Amino acid sequence: MTILILPKSRSSDAYLSHDQVKSELSVSEWESAAPLAVTMRSRSATAESLPVPSSRQPTRLLGSSEEPVESKSPVVEFYRPGYSTDLRSALVRALFGPTPHGAAFTCLVVLEHQSWVVRWSEISYFS
Repeated sequence: MTILILPKSRSSDAYLSHDQVKSELSVSEWESAAPLAVTMRSRSATAESLPVPSSRQPTRLLGSSEEPVESKSPVVEFYRPGYSTDLRSALVRALFGPTPHGAAFTCLVVLEHQSWVVRWSEISYFS
């Protein structure tokens, strides 16, 4: 099964609001994520074209006018990441489906030995 990736980043909306992201994270995760969430919201003011991310799973970037047609196909829609001022950590967030009410993936990645490493991650299923 191929994972479909929408061709543009998602722009800021209620799923990226301060209260929404904070409600999905533990207190310690929020402490590390809060400043990065501010830059993520700022960078996500408008949708931007995305490069195809590397993945162990088969992925395909949808064409700009193409819509996911098969509801059973996994679809991922990324926000632009929020970076720390030293560019050594980033908050990454995406909405994905299909799910009955939507779901989000949020993670903190840090640059260690010239590679991005996941420090923590959360998946939230909305009801």
